[in-house]
Amino acid sequence: MARFTVLQVFLVLGALIGAAEGSFNCDLYQTTCVASSLSLAYENCAATVVANTGGPDKHNMTCRVEHLGRAVNSDATLHCPHAAPNATGPCASELLVAPIASPTTASPTTASP
Repeated sequence: MARFTVLQVFLVLGALIGAAEGSFNCDLYQTTCVASSLSLAYENCAATVVANTGGPDKHNMTCRVEHLGRAVNSDATLHCPHAAPNATGPCASELLVAPIASPTTASPTTASP
């Protein structure tokens, strides 16, 4: 009988929940792919997910969601590069829209007398 650590169970459940919701799980990607040096981190993962969730241009991360799930469930070495920001393999054609930078608010300045 196979024994699983609590972390392995958490990662598998996270992948399944993310796939069921259809959204890319940034925390799961970080733990599975980036922390193990299998692929690079997204510069701003949460904003990238928001920018690529449907809309009129139909940009999405469907392939990356699928391959992140595969990375967790079977072969992270093979599938993490497919879920990466600059995806390779079957997800290379899935182009992402860059997240919109939030405007910075300048601090008010007081003129010196």
